[in-house]
Amino acid sequence: MGKGRRDKVLLNTEQRQKLDAIRRNGYAPAKKILHAQVLLMCDEEDSESEPLICMDEAAVQLTGYVFESIPVAPSHDAKEDYHYTREGVQALFMFFDPNRG
Repeated sequence: MGKGRRDKVLLNTEQRQKLDAIRRNGYAPAKKILHAQVLLMCDEEDSESEPLICMDEAAVQLTGYVFESIPVAPSHDAKEDYHYTREGVQALFMFFDPNRG
């Protein structure tokens, strides 16, 4: 589960201990345990040893040319045909730290 950073949460020591007890106990309703985990994660500060890492995934279609494009010539624009061949699909993964760039 990633660290939520949209809303900052400031917990005091007593609140943090109560939420940690709910999280570790395991006998509370699942929704209550999940809320405790989210609040504890939002309260954590970024550190050098545990940076915030975001992941994005996209499917990219690979295409090829059926006909070679005609290059630019004097007084003529480059011409490219709209026909293409399908060369498959690849998954593109990107991992980044939004706080450090």
